[in-house]
Amino acid sequence: MGVDLNLYVEDESIKGPYLKRSFKDEILFEGYLNFADFLNEDEIKIVRPNMEGEIVLGRKREATLIEKAKIPFLLSKAMKGKISIVEINKMRDKLVIRSEKIADRERDPERLKEALKKVENYLFFKKDKLPLVHFVYETKALEVEVNVVVIDGVQSDIKGDLFFYDNYLDLRKKIHLKSYFDDHGAVDFFIDVKPKIKLDNKIYFTRTITKSAQFAEDFENCYQFLDQAIEKNKKILWEYG
Repeated sequence: MGVDLNLYVEDESIKGPYLKRSFKDEILFEGYLNFADFLNEDEIKIVRPNMEGEIVLGRKREATLIEKAKIPFLLSKAMKGKISIVEINKMRDKLVIRSEKIADRERDPERLKEALKKVENYLFFKKDKLPLVHFVYETKALEVEVNVVVIDGVQSDIKGDLFFYDNYLDLRKKIHLKSYFDDHGAVDFFIDVKPKIKLDNKIYFTRTITKSAQFAEDFENCYQFLDQAIEKNKKILWEYG
């Protein structure tokens, strides 16, 4: 189960935008970015969404070694439904200052827009140092996208977005073909991306975009919503859960 990202106003007077989970995971959770490289502390605070229904305002103290050891066990129990979030928060409240108040969770839409603009600009100007996204199609017109191919009789996934690999910079212009399930690992190799590629004696066609282009629509959806909030003098909530 994934975690949704939500941008909204408390009275729901403005319809919130649809945002891809990958926008949250890659961009806002700094999958391959480091906000400290181009944002100041205040900008980092406002651009990072808080957990749904609460915000951490500060830290009381560092966790002890025993407390750190307990965290994985508590989370495991919580996922299995053996303990409630209340019990998790008892430990967290020893370490951080949390608030569920709307007044603490709300943010200035103008400042969030300015910070998001800086993130988007960074994606654009650093596009040559960030992952690329490759798509594979059956036709030269790039109309029918292909995500799975059969290689030597084995069903294999086409992985053209390798941002999650530690060495993604070395793989910017490659596609990974890999098999899973019963045939896990039977197919596992990389190919160079070219306008035309050959897989199992069949020709396919490719298209490549930058991360800037991939998330342009998400940024624009945020800006449109924030512009409405600014016009209506509304504070906004920026949360995941």
